[in-house]
Amino acid sequence: MASNSGTVYINSPSKDKAKSEGQPQPRESNNKLEELVHRSGYVIFETSTRPSLFNVFSDKIIITPSRLTITKQGLFNKDEYPMAIENITNARMFSHFSRASITIETFGIPKPEPITNLRIEDARKLRRYILALVECKKAGIDLSNMNLEELRDKLLEIGTVRHSSEEDHSF
Repeated sequence: MASNSGTVYINSPSKDKAKSEGQPQPRESNNKLEELVHRSGYVIFETSTRPSLFNVFSDKIIITPSRLTITKQGLFNKDEYPMAIENITNARMFSHFSRASITIETFGIPKPEPITNLRIEDARKLRRYILALVECKKAGIDLSNMNLEELRDKLLEIGTVRHSSEEDHSF
């Protein structure tokens, strides 16, 4: 015969009532969870590939502070490849005529296929954001206290590839 024992959790109707009855209060982790939920909606950059002769569907790339997601569209399917920023080691851009490609190097996860048929300006921004987020993650920088516009500006500045001039040899 089955036993009718177990734990039952009941939501308290109000916080005041929970305080008066001596129930445990929500921990600080709930605030961290709420902040994570809020920041997960931050889309730093979003772009799509252009259709080509060999692929009539556009791929979509979305960057958030914690991950990069590549969505590949097919005739009857849609595949999403989310990658945590800590698994990305590098992003390289190749441009030709009016199009560009991005190759993403990873660690600990399978390397995604190159993202092709991007606008050159979109590919540059994509690479800059990826490189900046990787550098911030390596340096242990907390990006949670920045608003979205400030975050975008700082990341673009960090991700800029700087070319040294012949006169400037300082490090």
